Amino acid sequence: MLRRRPRVDDRRRDIGFICDFHSPNLKFICRTGFADRAPAGDYPLASRFDEVDTLVIFDDVLIPWENVLTSVPPWPF
Repeated sequence: MLRRRPRVDDRRRDIGFICDFHSPNLKFICRTGFADRAPAGDYPLASRFDEVDTLVIFDDVLIPWENVLTSVPPWPF
């Protein structure tokens, strides 16, 4: 994990994978929607087209290699 601010000379590290929602130590932080919190006139677009934003935290979550779709550079290191 990169624990400092990224620099231009850092190597590119990307990974795409499939993860089960019931994995241990997987946490979701969601914001509440605007729908039904205020009059629709105050939030005309959000009251109709509201999407919930979610931050996903992978705290020591095991991803099996069968579920890894892409990786740059090819892992494992």
